[in-house]
Amino acid sequence: MTDLFAAPQDAWQRVSPALATRDRLAAASFWVPLAVVGAVVAAVPLPTWARLLGVAVVVVALVGLAVDWSLAERRRARRGYLETEDEVVLTEGVLFRSMTVVPYGRLQYVDVEAGPLQRRLGIATLTVHTASPRTAATLPGLPTDEAARLRGVLTERVRERGAGV
Repeated sequence: MTDLFAAPQDAWQRVSPALATRDRLAAASFWVPLAVVGAVVAAVPLPTWARLLGVAVVVVALVGLAVDWSLAERRRARRGYLETEDEVVLTEGVLFRSMTVVPYGRLQYVDVEAGPLQRRLGIATLTVHTASPRTAATLPGLPTDEAARLRGVLTERVRERGAGV
């Protein structure tokens, strides 16, 4: 049996390890404040049920942080892309895997964006758009030089085919 998500020909081009760092920082920025709030509720003299609820929030927050932290690298390692002669193929997912194939002739435009944290980590997010909003595909975690190169390549290939961009 062949792997449904195997690369059509060559190996996948994977995204930067800095994406796992970004994801870990994002997880910490959500879970740590939640744990702090739970700890404060558990420590303040409140009815027993409220203090137990605070302890439960701390436990859930710490488990959530541990899960997000440990899965960040696996999620990063599953993100990738492949340029073929006629299309760009993007893949992602650990538990729920997906592969998106976008023919160059269907591309409308290509976005590259990077927020402050992404710029600090030297990564960017590339988004390819088609006429159908359902087939827009996003690839976060590309090194900024690679994102600029890929944007240029995709734009040129679309122009060669007389469509989109």
